Amino acid sequence: MPSALETADLWLGAFLLAEGARLAAIRLEGDGRKTAYLLFEGAVDLPALARAYRSGAAAAPVLALRRHMQFLRDELFREIRKEPKEDPEVERCPASKRPSA
Repeated sequence: MPSALETADLWLGAFLLAEGARLAAIRLEGDGRKTAYLLFEGAVDLPALARAYRSGAAAAPVLALRRHMQFLRDELFREIRKEPKEDPEVERCPASKRPSA
């Protein structure tokens, strides 16, 4: 039975990926410093895996966790770079044309 789970915990996300889940979406929320929420889907029981992770009963190969953590970081940085950083109505003055003090 397919299940879904959303979390802001990157280590939980890496564990879920190591257990066969799929990253379905990333949602950024907040003003200024944003929080990333990761949506995972899969045929495995994701809520049960999350409970095992939180209770300390979860185990996964360290190399798999490292690989999946790097994947999540890469995906987060891709998503962050898509976000507009400045107000498009504000015109920026290049450093070469700034008035000298």
